Amino acid sequence: MHEIAHQWWYSLVGNDSALEPWLDEALATYSERIFYENNYPANISWWWQFRVNYFDPTGYVDTNIYNGGSFRLYTNAVYFQGALFLDELRERMGYGNFSKFLKEYATRYAYGYATAYDFFNLQREIVDVNISDLFNTYFLSEY
Repeated sequence: MHEIAHQWWYSLVGNDSALEPWLDEALATYSERIFYENNYPANISWWWQFRVNYFDPTGYVDTNIYNGGSFRLYTNAVYFQGALFLDELRERMGYGNFSKFLKEYATRYAYGYATAYDFFNLQREIVDVNISDLFNTYFLSEY
């Protein structure tokens, strides 16, 4: 599912996969969760534990490929901390608003290029909730 999700997050909505890899990798990982929720809801807890929590991820979501360290440190930060962040963002925004946000993100930046600033400006446009604590927890930079 992760690789299929890249048809949207990187192929349809482009980004700098070296400097801002979380924009496709975290979204592709989180899209796996959405797939399981919609197709195998009884397995979502198992999937989340096996795919994300098993690695006890740490690090900053906005880690780039140049400062990511080892493969495990990089994937823990970008893919799995990214998925944890998106899960918290979804809770904070509300499921309906988060879905609306993803649809608008895909539509607005289709066949183009999105940055973290675009991502967060659109998130604020859809529903302006305070996520400063999420920035402090998950990101090195503030957007």
